[in-house]
Amino acid sequence: MKKTLCLFLSTALLLLTACGENSRARPSSEAPKSPSSLSTQPPPQEQEPAPEPSQSEEALVREIVMTYGAEESTPKDGSVRLVAKMVSLLNMGTSWSHPEELSTADYWGWFLSTTFDEDYEYKLEHYTHPELGEGSGWFFPQELFEERVQRYFGVSTERLRDSDYYDPALSGYWAGGGGGVGERPEITYTYVRDGDALTIDLELHYEYSQPAGGRLYVTLGPEGSWKYTGWDCRPTAYALAGCLFGEGDFLTPEQWALLERAEGLTQTFQVDASHFPGDDLSGFDPTLTQEIGGYHYTLYQGKLYQGWEDFYQDMLSVFTAGLFDELNRSADGGTFAGWGNERKLYFRDGARGTNLYYLPGDRYALSAQYDHFIHLSRYSFYCAPEELGEESPEPFSMRYSEIVLQETPSGWRVERYSLPY
Repeated sequence: MKKTLCLFLSTALLLLTACGENSRARPSSEAPKSPSSLSTQPPPQEQEPAPEPSQSEEALVREIVMTYGAEESTPKDGSVRLVAKMVSLLNMGTSWSHPEELSTADYWGWFLSTTFDEDYEYKLEHYTHPELGEGSGWFFPQELFEERVQRYFGVSTERLRDSDYYDPALSGYWAGGGGGVGERPEITYTYVRDGDALTIDLELHYEYSQPAGGRLYVTLGPEGSWKYTGWDCRPTAYALAGCLFGEGDFLTPEQWALLERAEGLTQTFQVDASHFPGDDLSGFDPTLTQEIGGYHYTLYQGKLYQGWEDFYQDMLSVFTAGLFDELNRSADGGTFAGWGNERKLYFRDGARGTNLYYLPGDRYALSAQYDHFIHLSRYSFYCAPEELGEESPEPFSMRYSEIVLQETPSGWRVERYSLPY
């Protein structure tokens, strides 16, 4: 089992190089109030000044920021400041809106960051496993790892364990190897609280790069508890400098056309299974259904496919077999299926909404190229929630995703793909 922490740490290094000049990101249209302005009241006339009631709230917010990925540092001048930890979720170069979007590697790195101040002898006793040899990296027992992660993130145990970082034979999480540490920026923040909803706007001040940052979303619970519910990563100059779809010469026109088909077909799998791009659905009868494997499927009645076989072959002209199987797999059964002697095409009906904050204009960059693989970085941009509906809002946050093309004996196929909306 080959595992390495380099992947997680490389996210921090990517962010450092990504923060160049000319970023178009801007703060929200209504700047967050400073912490002291949330609850400080003017002192009454001719009375002793009242103690600042925001001190406990300020302390809680500071604890939330530090738990997410910051620590206090005291430079030579003696002033206390916040800086990003050596391994920190604050260095993520992408947004997330649900804890299940974070990978187990992300959670492993976060858990590791919570152990930095623990006694080394304690860690040797609690974070090692007798079956792992020296140099295998820290091992975190599943009960301890899952309890601590789920205390702050609403992620399922099944999601955490669906990773190479989890070893069921050893009942825990581990990763071998190590990695380097990049620049650790100073952190400043403001926050706004609305009931149990807390938003924290953070700025990461780099010595050698342009400032970066984002907005952290938190839900407060009873007795000082909380859970992280999202992170909006600010767009970087590197992402904004990528090319628009179809413009980069790192792909041939045929490869760009392949990605265009992949986009449309992925929408069919992930947004609305009843519609293929360019199909004719006139006369569609939703009552033509069939029970397959205990689930109700609707007969496909478009003009593109006569049945399962030509549908499947068309999918394999765009996707690898592995990606098709992934796209066609839902939580309780396949999205598309063949049925009967004629193998007619059926689909699980249903549709979902899309991200209202998504802004058209994704940008693409070549990240790696090998003999039979091409890796692309896709950067997608979103407006601030408070700017929804405004004319021509500027990007407030961004997400990163990877696209992989694979050369097969039949030609180039899409091996990895996801929608940003």
